[in-house]
Amino acid sequence: MLKEAEIEIEKMGKKLEEDQPILEKTQIQVEEKKKDIAAKTIVAEEEKTVVSAEEKVASKKEAEVKAIKDNADEKLGMALPALDAAIK
Repeated sequence: MLKEAEIEIEKMGKKLEEDQPILEKTQIQVEEKKKDIAAKTIVAEEEKTVVSAEEKVASKKEAEVKAIKDNADEKLGMALPALDAAIK
């Protein structure tokens, strides 16, 4: 039984040695992916900042346009009855 365990340990050791290059290659790939993700995250954060600023400008413009529309609707509401009265 001890001999069988030694044989198994030897097999596992050889398997580890054989798989070591694969493990090292995978570790390198993982590190490269981490760097890629980190770089893309930086770009995404920068874009998020730009989009947020553009959204604020657009929201301000939207409020301005709504105020102009509301003012025009109010004036039109006052002018239409006068127009109707003038036509009759």
